[in-house]
Amino acid sequence: MKRIVSLLIACVLALGCLPAFADAAYPTADEIAAYCDTLLQTALTLPPVSPEEAEDGGWCFDYGTFSLYSEDQSLTADSGILLAELLPGEDSLRDMRGIGPGSTAQEALAAYPLDNEDLAGAYDEAVLYINGILPADVRVGSIVRSGSHVLLIDHTVYMPSGEQVQAASVLYTLENNRVTAVQLIPAVETDNLEDVQEEIFRLSELQEQREYSAYRAETPTPLAREDLTFGPIDFLSATEADLTAALGAPDSDIWEEEDAGYLHTLQWDGVQAILRCDARKQNGVLHYLQIYSERLEGPRGMHMEDSMETVLALFPREGEGDVLYGDGDNAPTGVISYGPEAVTVLYAAEAEEEQVALKLDFVDDALWVITCMYL
Repeated sequence: MKRIVSLLIACVLALGCLPAFADAAYPTADEIAAYCDTLLQTALTLPPVSPEEAEDGGWCFDYGTFSLYSEDQSLTADSGILLAELLPGEDSLRDMRGIGPGSTAQEALAAYPLDNEDLAGAYDEAVLYINGILPADVRVGSIVRSGSHVLLIDHTVYMPSGEQVQAASVLYTLENNRVTAVQLIPAVETDNLEDVQEEIFRLSELQEQREYSAYRAETPTPLAREDLTFGPIDFLSATEADLTAALGAPDSDIWEEEDAGYLHTLQWDGVQAILRCDARKQNGVLHYLQIYSERLEGPRGMHMEDSMETVLALFPREGEGDVLYGDGDNAPTGVISYGPEAVTVLYAAEAEEEQVALKLDFVDDALWVITCMYL
């Protein structure tokens, strides 16, 4: 397998198509086709493999860390490549931009232009750039995501010719913000010009959306009031109506009398909320919110099962020992404690003359529970 890597790197360097991230050139159909041809020439130097018929037609040639799809049942130097795929393995390959299985989402984004630094858009998708105007070539970069988790990065070059359009693409599939596979598609006939115009118009409208932005600070700051949001729920201002609008009707609804008022506990699958209400069971104020599912995203885009390293990187780490930042007692501060079965991180922020704590519990290095509460 190391021989494959050596041959591939040599071919790519000979083509001169491995730009530095700082250049961040727009993708071209030529570079995608050239890289696919590099893989084809590499494959021809390796022992032949038995092709398997692909689901969408053509044949798949699997070489372990990369696969080639072609209409030809036997590969030759003149075979047309329909799709090339880089797969995880002991010696994972890198594409023409230096990205491959194991690369981070940050590295994959940095390898191409990025006109949208905050990744602003909808919760489930965003546009990275749109370059060019039809009927000339148009280059589009976009992502599919679940909040801060990027699931797919799509770079496509549209090349109109009359009423028809060819498209060449590079697709990065990600899991936990790491690339798991790379697909390269040389120029193929795609939808007609009208359909492509509609898609580009849709994406241009998406460019104007600010429904969701990712937290991407190079130097993270302490937890602050504006961070205390959980998807559409603002901890400091959410009412019962806000909670049910975001989560639907609760599975359980319990009232408990306390002092001069009531505690109102609402339970959903994976979410618990407690509101403090007055003696008439009105004017409920959210006092406690606990999340242990993917129903809601946590502050700064954290998700259940994120690694502790990933979550801690969202906040400063300036102190020593158990104190992450601040003095360990007064907000803003962050502390960490290690138990026999779990690790707990507690961040405190000042909010409207009170202190609010964000408690994060990790089990087996994965975020298990998020709790937000007043101190």
